Amino acid sequence: KTTFPLCRSCIMENMQESEISEYVPCAHSDDERALVGTYVSLELKKAASLGYKVIQVFEVWHWSEEKWSQYDTQTKTGGLFTGYIDHYLKTKMESSGYPSECRTDQEKAQFIADVYQKEGISLDPAKVIYNNGMRSCSKLKLNILWGKFGQRDNFSQTEYITEPERYFDLLTDVTQSIKDVQLVNDNMVMVERLKLEEHVQPSQITNVVIAAFVTAQARLKLYSVLEPLAERVCYFDTDSVIYVHHPDQWNPPRGNSLGEWKDELEENVTITEFVSGGAKNYAYKLSNGQTVCKVRGFTLNYRGSKDLNFDSVKGMVGNVQQNIPLVVTNPFKITRTRDRRLCTRSEDKQYKVIYTKRFIHFNDKNEPTNTYPYGF
Repeated sequence: KTTFPLCRSCIMENMQESEISEYVPCAHSDDERALVGTYVSLELKKAASLGYKVIQVFEVWHWSEEKWSQYDTQTKTGGLFTGYIDHYLKTKMESSGYPSECRTDQEKAQFIADVYQKEGISLDPAKVIYNNGMRSCSKLKLNILWGKFGQRDNFSQTEYITEPERYFDLLTDVTQSIKDVQLVNDNMVMVERLKLEEHVQPSQITNVVIAAFVTAQARLKLYSVLEPLAERVCYFDTDSVIYVHHPDQWNPPRGNSLGEWKDELEENVTITEFVSGGAKNYAYKLSNGQTVCKVRGFTLNYRGSKDLNFDSVKGMVGNVQQNIPLVVTNPFKITRTRDRRLCTRSEDKQYKVIYTKRFIHFNDKNEPTNTYPYGF
């Protein structure tokens, strides 16, 4: 679980079993508070600018400048993946259609010119038509490349065997761990196996350093808006932030190009109420009267949304100290059995507020009023 504490000991002491962490002031020494981990140099530079001190360095992986390739935003050259990103970004932008504010031919032409100026990508006006399927595919391609570089080397493998010799070879293979054996029929068995770590060969197509730099720069990009927004932030995730907008204060600049922030709501629609019960667990009410509820692990179709919705999440967060589970039933859950067969069964899942990434501060009426990082 990813956390963002100020104290190593506080996070270890207060995040073990509890679902709700109530505020406890930190009383640990500097040595007990010190964070130990693996960091990209860009993150260390940012931490140092905020007053953090690097006390001890255990190991450094360093590459000279001639080994680097970074995209130049002025010349539109360089970078490891420029051609790949440009190709799928062009497809994504064309299949997204014109932004809602582009109504006239002149505004549409200006949009295409702006994209070329910012990204060096020439959009085909005849192809700038909304296509949800194409947009989803190109967006997926843009997002998954970096993950391949960070992919682990050891996955379990399933093999269907009809030859006894092959079956006993696997059972006696000292480099493999047998995770499961299922009898399929009188002539076939299914064997699930996993290589022991000491026998795993490193992949030739992965590079954890590249993956680490991608995620580090993504975190810094997100932090670049979290820092000035400060307590106006209501919720954030990998590449999104929900915050209180004030016209007379700084707000994140919005745009339609790569790396720019985009308003996900319809034009002239705002969020009037927002509530979150933890990570990947939030709901909000819009100015047009509609409500949205997103909870990871729950299928919120028509039936499910009757029980789990904006009002129920709001009620549970407001009464978080009792935290009585809400049961959501899906009578037609499609699932797989251990022998890989599809079946439909009834499923009951309990929804509760799980908030262990920060402390919750309660007032005298036991109402949640604020949150603080571990070690505050």
